[in-house]
Amino acid sequence: MSLFDFPNEILLEVTEHLCPGDLNSLLRTSHFYERLLTPRIHRLALEEKDGLTALQWAAVKGHEPLARLLLQKGVNINASRNGWTALHRAVRHGFEGIVALLLEQGADASIKGTAGMTALHWAAFLGNEKVVRRLLEMGVGISTEDNFGKTAAYYATLRGNIAVVKLLG
Repeated sequence: MSLFDFPNEILLEVTEHLCPGDLNSLLRTSHFYERLLTPRIHRLALEEKDGLTALQWAAVKGHEPLARLLLQKGVNINASRNGWTALHRAVRHGFEGIVALLLEQGADASIKGTAGMTALHWAAFLGNEKVVRRLLEMGVGISTEDNFGKTAAYYATLRGNIAVVKLLG
């Protein structure tokens, strides 16, 4: 007897006990399993992981297809955990594609996270010229101060990120 012979209800019950990676592998084996299991994998994608919202997790891991799916499902793009939004996390981890996606989908780049730092503060601190440029194109204010009265230009200067200092100047 093969798995195809079992009723869908039994197959769905069995998949409740599979880890996401195994579930994903199974759904890739046939069109039947893909149709049956895709809604389950989408439900899993919406769950919190490691204390992060699903979108933040996608931002940390650089998983652009998942981020796109979550945004299509209507998740809160500006949800915060421990003072960090998905945009903060994507900037912090250097995933420019996810930063661009989040900004295109309306992420609020002016939200202050830990210590009052915005996404621009982090991009300047890390010397990510492309992200700084993208944020400036979106109209992010360069004079925004963190909780210590420091601007993004201060952090770029502190770290010796000359190209970013010039962009912010």
